[in-house]
Amino acid sequence: MSASTQKETISKLSIDRLLYLERVNEFAPSLIHQHTLGDIIWKFTESVISVLGFDDCVVYLFDDTSGVLLQKAALRPKNPVLRQIKDRIEIKIGRGTVGSVAQSGISEIIDDNSIDPRYLIDDDVRLSEITIPVKLNGRVIGIVDSEHAE
Repeated sequence: MSASTQKETISKLSIDRLLYLERVNEFAPSLIHQHTLGDIIWKFTESVISVLGFDDCVVYLFDDTSGVLLQKAALRPKNPVLRQIKDRIEIKIGRGTVGSVAQSGISEIIDDNSIDPRYLIDDDVRLSEITIPVKLNGRVIGIVDSEHAE
């Protein structure tokens, strides 16, 4: 890659990051009007994730009683009607990419799920995935997981 092509790529990445941050900053004030944790999660999923253009997104929260991650909000195929989640699943800590990130507390980007033995199929097979822990006081309380067909 030539030096000018590298500079163009870096410049495009910087602009994309700034646009994403702008979207998040636009969304943040709307949280004041949400009354429950569920409302906040759905608002996040509907507003930020849809603007970023992800194919699919599921937000999981850790349930202290059962010790598993529960699907609490979703976008696109997992969310066919209003704020309902189709065929909810639970994931144990340490199982799949979602459970592994919950255990480690470190975000992961998987470029090719077909070669990652941890990959769990939820509603459809997708090739790439980004999984981000949600922390409160240093403890993982949830996961934002998004997959893409390519």
